[in-house]
This record gives sequence, structure tokens and C-alpha cells, in this order.
Amino acid sequence: MDKFINKPIFILGNPRSGTTLLRLMLNNHPNIVIPPECGFIEWLYPKYKNWDILDDNSKVKSFLKDLAKTKKFETWHLDLEFISKYLSKYNPSTYQELCGLVYYSFGVENRKTDIIRWGDKNNYYITRLDVISQIYPNAQYILMVRDGRDVSASYKDLTKLETTSIYKPNLPNKIEDIAIEWIQNNKNVLDFFKQINYENKYIIYYENILKNPESELSSICNYLYLDYDKEMLNYYVDNLKYQIEPKETIDWKIKTFQKPDVSNIGKYRTQLTDSEINFFNDLANDLMKFFGYL
Repeated sequence: MDKFINKPIFILGNPRSGTTLLRLMLNNHPNIVIPPECGFIEWLYPKYKNWDILDDNSKVKSFLKDLAKTKKFETWHLDLEFISKYLSKYNPSTYQELCGLVYYSFGVENRKTDIIRWGDKNNYYITRLDVISQIYPNAQYILMVRDGRDVSASYKDLTKLETTSIYKPNLPNKIEDIAIEWIQNNKNVLDFFKQINYENKYIIYYENILKNPESELSSICNYLYLDYDKEMLNYYVDNLKYQIEPKETIDWKIKTFQKPDVSNIGKYRTQLTDSEINFFNDLANDLMKFFGYL
């Protein structure tokens, strides 16, 4: 635990780019824990950034009280008393260790017995990377890229979804707005990648992980200093069995109950109009060429 407690894995990507798929795949590795998304690391940093070795239990109670109030933390279904005991056992001496131990405690309470790495999948962090890198300067990042035209089709399809979840994504529906968001989000990450070391950044393509999941996951594991484990391919089986993707968000992530499906590649051809496709290609031309989609 000590070696990697301050070297988390952050999965980044534009919404509807397969970041949840990657989270579930990596989480199914016996040595990795990546809970459902929650931005408490960044939200609680201003208040608790000067955390030091515990001298009384009041600090833990205050932290846990604030943690429980953070958006989506309830989807972790993590017992606060268990976290408290876990923190008391390891007595984190920094804010970085404090947060890392919350993630480790989630893994322990969810049948993980040999955790080496912990991670966080959160599209929200795309605009908070300066803070995240300040908190965890040694973190490793994975950018998941998907063809922006398929992202556009997924955005538009999501607007038709009927759900009672308060967490349904509020995404644009017009092709111009979608294209601008896709460009900006990916550029934010690419600009950030220019500032960090080579060994701390990795780009993976949604299309490639659907076509060759074992090969792509093996490469990611190598990047993360871990051996590949075939259980990663059974993410959809365990998701069905244990509901690893919480019920609060599964309505728009229902495909995570299925194994990788290459038919999801190129859906834009039948779901977008010719004018929408041409508009996206023109507006996002440079970035589409950079990623190899044009």
C-alpha cells in the first residue's frame, strides 16, 4: 500500500467516451480499486489540505461528516464507521494519504484483499487538473478518446432517456455545442499532458479497447506497473452480480452489463444527418485528424 498510496490513477475523458467501461475493467483487476465517481478529493481539499497525524478523533468525525455530504458519495454505499476504523488503523499523516485510504477502505469493504493501486474516474476533473496535480503530483492519468461523431450520437440519444435519477447528465443536444465541448474537453487534457512527465500520461482509444480488449488492457497494466489479469474481461459479469456501477447512474450506462461490442463503433453514420456529420468534421477538423479519425 505504501508504495502507491500517493500515486493514484485518474481516468479522464469527454462524457460518453467509455470512461465508465474502463473504470469497470480496471476495477475488476484484483489489485486495483476504482469506486463510482465522486469529486470529494478536490471539493474537500481547501478545508483539509493541512491534514497531519491524528491527535484526536474530532478531525476524523469532521472529515467523515463532510465526506458524507459530497455529491454522489452515497452511491458508494460505504459505511462511515468502517472508514473511521480504517483511518484509525493506518493514521494518515497527509491529506493525500487520507483520501487514498478512503478509496482503499472502499475496496476492502467490497471484497478486495490485495489492493495495490487505487484510482478515480471523473470527467469533472477535466477542468480541475491543476488542483488534482497539486494534490497528487505523482498521479498517473489515462485519457480515453472516442470518435467525436459517435460521442455526438450518444449525446443526442441520451436526451431521449427517461429516468428518475437526479444524476442524469445534462448534456448539449445541438451538434455545434457538442463539437465545441468535445474539442475543449480533449484539449484541456492534452494541454495538461504537455506539462507532465511521459510516464504519468497514457492515451487509449475507445474503439481499440472494443476491438482488442485483452491487448489494450495488457498495455494499460504495464503502464500501471501491474501484471495483466484476465478477470478484467469479466467486468460485465461482476457488474451484473454485484452492481459495481450504482443503480443511481445505471440507466444511461446499461451497456456495462454487456461485454465489449464493436457495433458501437461508427453508429454516427446512421444516427446523425449528413449535415451534422459534415459540420462536426469541419469544426473539429484539427483534433479529429490529430486523433486519427479523419
